[in-house]
Formats: sequence, C-alpha cells, structure tokens
Amino acid sequence: MTPGAAVVEQLNGYQGDNIWDDLIRKLDGYDDEATGALDPNYRSDVCVIDGAILRFDQQTGEWYEADQ
Repeated sequence: MTPGAAVVEQLNGYQGDNIWDDLIRKLDGYDDEATGALDPNYRSDVCVIDGAILRFDQQTGEWYEADQ
C-alpha cells in the first residue's frame, strides 16, 4: 500500500464535520503550498500529502489518489 493509499483510507473513514480542520491539515506531510498551487480557489477537492495528490470525487463522495 502506498503512503497516499493509507491516507485515502483515513480520509474516506472520516465521520466528523470538518475534514480539513480535523484531519487533513493535521496530517504529517500535508503540503499547504502544493495544495494551494493545485487548488488556488480552495474548493477543498484536492490536497497534497507527502507528495501524493489526493482528490475528492463529488459523485462518489470518496477521496482517491490521483496520477497528477
């Protein structure tokens, strides 16, 4: 399992109200600068953790590790 896949499991298992404040921003390896470069409007559908690009699929309601 890749490091990104392990984080995807955490993200998809989250049950709280604010995934960004409760989980994503607290993860070791979260890269705010790289996330902002990929998501300049901060739509909250992408984050970068340890170099892995993780995206949120609105239709499935799940996070996945993207190729780019």
